[in-house]
Formats: sequence, structure tokens, C-alpha cells
Amino acid sequence: MISFRKTIFFFVVAVFVLACTKPAPQLPANKIKYIDSTQLALTEANNALITYEDSVLTRYVSDSCTGMIKSGQGFWYKISKSTGKERFKDKDICYFNASVYTLDGNLRIKKDYRIEISKNEVFKSLDDGLRLVGKGEIAEFVFPWYLAYGIRGNGREIPAYTSIRVIVKMK
Repeated sequence: MISFRKTIFFFVVAVFVLACTKPAPQLPANKIKYIDSTQLALTEANNALITYEDSVLTRYVSDSCTGMIKSGQGFWYKISKSTGKERFKDKDICYFNASVYTLDGNLRIKKDYRIEISKNEVFKSLDDGLRLVGKGEIAEFVFPWYLAYGIRGNGREIPAYTSIRVIVKMK
């Protein structure tokens, strides 16, 4: 039989353990949401730049790149040579040759690649574009600057704010 002292001891320990929990913090009801005017102005400026670039690229694609389709991510693409092979997926290893041109036709980069899809080894939009291509195929992409090398460029070959045309030959 449990003694009275043991019962009291367990009761005190239980009350102590339950009393030590902290209540969840609460925000004050009268807290005012702060609007950052600088951030708002920069967001509006970026949206204006993106809208302008999209209109320029839409004109460029309609004049220079027949048969291109605009992807849901915002870049244009065309499969020039189709093999009907299975498309690349996450974690697939793919080998390809890429030729990167500025929109005025200057070749800036020509390089062979070996990458794992979705490992951020190339810029994200190119990684997404490679998922639309199968082994042995040739594809052409037009990437706006904000989906390619952005406001900094890549340091050497691609200047800041430069939209690019990329031709990939999958191996």
C-alpha cells in the first residue's frame, strides 16, 4: 500500500512539472504593421524592369525565333531536334554542350557540361529547361536576364542585365 507521504510527494512533483511550462508568446493587439517604403519602391521598380524586358523578349522571339513556346517559368524554348527519348528528371546526370549568345548574336560561352539535374550546377531556369529535353536532342532557349545571370552577370562573359539565347546539344 502506498503511504500518504509518497502520494503527497508525487502530487507535489506533478504540480511542479505542470507549473513550469511557459505560455506561448502573444503579439499585442494594437501592433501597427510597418510598411517599408524603400522595399515597396524597389519592388515596383523591379516589376517595371521585368515587364519591359518581357515585352522586348516577346518582340525578339516573334521576330527571330519562330516556333518558340513560353514556359510557365517565363523563359522561351524550342526543341530543334527531337528524339522522343525520356525527359530528364531530378537527380539524373546529363551531358550536354551549351552555346550561350547575347541577343545581338555574340557568342559568349561555349562549354561542355556534366551536371546532375536539380543540384544548382547551372542557373535555375536552365536546369528547369533541361527537364524539357531528352537524350540526344537539341534545344534552344531564350532567358530574360532576371532568370539567367541577373543583375550581376556571371563576372566575365555575361554582363549585368543581359538576356541570353542558349542552344544545348544533349549527349
